[in-house]
Amino acid sequence: MIRRIETRTGRRYAASTIARWAVHQQWPPGVDTFWLERWAAIDRAGGIRALAEALGSTPRRVVTWRDSLDPNAPPPAPVSVVPPGEVQAIWVIVDGFATIGTTRIDKRVPTSADEEFQELQILVSSGFFEAWINHEMDRVKEILGAAIADQVIADWNPAQFYDVDFTVEDVIDLRTEL
Repeated sequence: MIRRIETRTGRRYAASTIARWAVHQQWPPGVDTFWLERWAAIDRAGGIRALAEALGSTPRRVVTWRDSLDPNAPPPAPVSVVPPGEVQAIWVIVDGFATIGTTRIDKRVPTSADEEFQELQILVSSGFFEAWINHEMDRVKEILGAAIADQVIADWNPAQFYDVDFTVEDVIDLRTEL
């Protein structure tokens, strides 16, 4: 916890100092009680992944909840299972950048040289196909970015501990059938 407080505040405190504050239910400046309680819940569960599994949620949602500035933010809700038939596979090649925490990484998707296209599962009700037909490229890029962040980037090791986002800059190829 000392390391987390140092990361949060930018200042290193001795364990004895933090223990003295804890006795009086006080914390270093910049550290909120709700933030410490969230970290304690993650530690009790056995880590971010373990808490996500226990809640039926995803590691990304747990990290977003942990880093939320809202003290009343509820724990992540279970991921709803989409009934069959409401999801359609698409295959894409896009250029863009991933943002993991505060780090920006220029990336082409698919990320593997072995793959010609990246398969994504898109909700039919998301409005993606209507946007594609109407050439609303900003909306298409927004939906693709969210899908890539959830289905591709979230599986990367550092992405399990930070907020993850993917911004599509250019759609090189998009297919609904291979």
